[in-house]
Amino acid sequence: YQLAREPLTFRQLRPLTRSGAAELAASLPAVRQLSESERDHLWRLTAGHPLAVEYLDSLLTVGERFAGLAARIEAMIRARTGQPLPRTEPTELSAATAEMIACAAGEVMFGELFDRLSVGARTLLVRASAFRVPVPPDVVAAKPGHVAECENAGFLVTGPGLMLSVHRWTRDELHRRLTEAGLGRQLAAAHRQAAGYWGGLAAVSPPGHRAALEARSHQE
Repeated sequence: YQLAREPLTFRQLRPLTRSGAAELAASLPAVRQLSESERDHLWRLTAGHPLAVEYLDSLLTVGERFAGLAARIEAMIRARTGQPLPRTEPTELSAATAEMIACAAGEVMFGELFDRLSVGARTLLVRASAFRVPVPPDVVAAKPGHVAECENAGFLVTGPGLMLSVHRWTRDELHRRLTEAGLGRQLAAAHRQAAGYWGGLAAVSPPGHRAALEARSHQE
């Protein structure tokens, strides 16, 4: 197994446009069942952040009612920003405001989805979240059932070759929660495991290979 050598980059995504939000909504099984006014409300609640919309779809899929979920998200937005949900469309918000609203919404939904995971699925998510790039399932001792749980929650993505990855946004929220809950040892163990994996690859890779960079990143 070899990694590509292109440098890692993260790009700040702007909020979905109304047409983009409608296209995403049509592709999600629970969200597309909402009324037009509810989908518009959802777009504003999530500040047009695609992953936040997918989190919401996951909660609706397991039986959450939109009205109650929307009320909880609005309460978090008010607590976080000191303001009610803006009437402004997401694409008209400043980048900082849109990110703040999306993060507030994501915090509510991440917590509710994470609490539904089994212990095994949570362990898998922590292990996978330590990696900045997709990794093979055996590296994180992934069991199919636990992978499915995390995928259904919108926390884990299975790409080509069954490679597993965790979105930066999900990873940041998970790590924040682990730290606040005094569970930093779990995260530290995941980083040690990741460092060991990359260190093994670096030992047999040519100088300058990404494996060496990744190994160092887990030791900082």
